[in-house]
This record gives sequence, C-alpha cells and structure tokens, in this order.
Amino acid sequence: MAASFPTSYNIETVDIKLLHGVSLEPLLDEQQQYWWKHFRWDFTPSRQLITQCLDMRSLSGAVLTNAGRPVGYSFFVQEGYKALIGDLFLNAEYRNSFTERFLFERVFHLATNYPGIQRVEGQLLTLSSPLESESICNNQLQMYRRLFMMTTKLGQTLEARPTKSNLQFDCWATHYSDSAAHLITHTYMDHIDSRINNQYSNYTGARRFLDNTLHQSGCGTFCQAASLVALHRPSQEVRALCLASLVGPRIGHITQLCVAPHLANQGLGYELLRRSLGTFRELGCEAVGLTVTELNKRAVQLYEGIGFRTIHRFQACVWESLDTV
Repeated sequence: MAASFPTSYNIETVDIKLLHGVSLEPLLDEQQQYWWKHFRWDFTPSRQLITQCLDMRSLSGAVLTNAGRPVGYSFFVQEGYKALIGDLFLNAEYRNSFTERFLFERVFHLATNYPGIQRVEGQLLTLSSPLESESICNNQLQMYRRLFMMTTKLGQTLEARPTKSNLQFDCWATHYSDSAAHLITHTYMDHIDSRINNQYSNYTGARRFLDNTLHQSGCGTFCQAASLVALHRPSQEVRALCLASLVGPRIGHITQLCVAPHLANQGLGYELLRRSLGTFRELGCEAVGLTVTELNKRAVQLYEGIGFRTIHRFQACVWESLDTV
C-alpha cells in the first residue's frame, strides 16, 4: 500500500515536466551543499545537467511541493528497456523516512509503468533512513547495501608489491576500451555488482559504462593520469584496470577497479590503487573516495587495508518485471 500524507500537510505531487529548472533552484542549492558536506563532491555539473534537462522537458518524475514551493524531487531516465532513477532529494525540513518513502514510491510507480520499461535501477545516496523493500511491489524490489568510502591518507607511503612478470602497467588510453569492456564482462559474470548494474553483464553494456565514465559528468571529470591498466605483455590485453575521476577541488574518486578472476588475490588491485593514489597526491588531491557493495567483502578489505574508511551507507535498488525473470 502506498504511503499518503496526513491531511494537515499541504503537500502536492507535481509532474516534474511541468516545472522549469529555475523552479528548483533553491532545492538544488541545498542539494549542492549537501553533496559537498557529506561526500566532498561538487554537484555543479550534475546540477547544470538536471536544470538543462528540466528546461528541455526530458526528465520523467515527480516534485513534492508545499503550498506550491518545491520541497523534494526525484526523476528517472529511460535507457532502452531500463529506467535509471537519477536522484531523490528532499529539503532538510521534509527529509524523513515517511516523505522519502512517499516520493520513492511515486517515482518507482511512474518508472515501472512507463512504456517499455522492464527493469529499474537506482543508487539512493541521500536517503536519511533505509527503505524496506518487503512492502514495496510485493517484494519484487531488491535492495543492496553499499558503502561510500574515503581516504585522506594520501601522504602515507604505500609499499609497492611485486606482480607477475608478464604484466606491464600503462596509463589509460582510448584504444584499451574494447579489451577493457571484455574484461569487465568476464570479471562481473555472476558477481553481485552485475545484479545492481546490469551494464556489467554484457559487452555492449560495459562499453556504454566506459563511454559514460570517460565522457559524462555523473562520476566526475575523468582523470586519465590517475587511470591505469595492467596489460598481458604478449597479447597486450587488459587484465586489470583502475579508472579515476576528479569530483571536486582536490578531491579524487575511483570509479572502477577490476581485476581478471584468475589474477585475484595476487596484489594487482592493491598495486593499481597504490599507483592511482600516488598520482592523485601528485595532482594535489587531499582526499579520494569510492563506492563498493557491502557484500563484496574482498574489495572492502582491500580498501580498508589501504586506508579507506566508510563515511556513508546507502542503498541500491533493483526491480525487474516478472515477464523478464
């Protein structure tokens, strides 16, 4: 059963297509401050894109208003048969489990009933409390706990570890994209992260993920200097990679760390991170963040061993139509 507001609330739900970007400026101001305070992340590029899309009427979603004033919003974008929930944010006065659930259920309903949509994905970073998936969509909605981790220990010296002699390291270059997409597809086969983001589950999706990472602002500005590949010398195939971006003044972010399964637990992920963090330090960064699924214990242990600490816990949600499962 969907949540409803008490009659004492002067709350209305408005189609996001009916509002211009300027209407959400005060809310976006608060959201920009929130992202910097909690994640050390400059929300400006995302904000500009959201405003542009609002003015173009290209977003689908809902806005909560109180006496006509926007106090929260959420939207999704269609990507083929999939809807990606791009954001869900509420004014601090209204940011509680009740209003968050109300807004999520509204946008979730819109997404699952949108023509052609068979899957919904979302990363819900700004929720103040977890959503209980059991009471949403008859338990079809799956929730996964994720961690936002960060290190400020860029000044520490990490000891280099030996790797296989048939591997060589190189900075990222575009011509590695094809081999990297195959690596991602192979590595994430049957992995929990491919349940959360099914782009990882096939070559076409992996190429789209790489293109978005390199050219879109959602994960910050791609930082080629801190992005590395480990190559198999004879074949020059990518056997591991670390992609990085800049998400704020002197703030870095690891957007992807991927090691071929047959090379796992041999220190390759550590060495890629060590080199990437060293480059961030040379660039003057004072902190580096990343996100990881909590159940991915091996990755969490690696990050903690290097100095990353969890600063925020959040949920990723996934829904698939019964017609596709």
